[in-house]
Amino acid sequence: MKQELIYKDLSYEISGILFEVHNELWRYCNEKQCCDLIENSHSQFAD
Repeated sequence: MKQELIYKDLSYEISGILFEVHNELWRYCNEKQCCDLIENSHSQFAD
C-alpha cells in the first residue's frame, strides 16, 4: 500500500536538515549535540 505525504515540502526540508546534521557530526556525537544543531538549523529555516 502506497501512502502519500501530506506535507511534501515540509518533509523534504526536515529530511534535508537531518541529513545535514548527520553529515556534519557523523555518528560520533551524543544526542545533545544533534539536538542543538537541529535546533539551530530549524531556527535558520524558520526565519
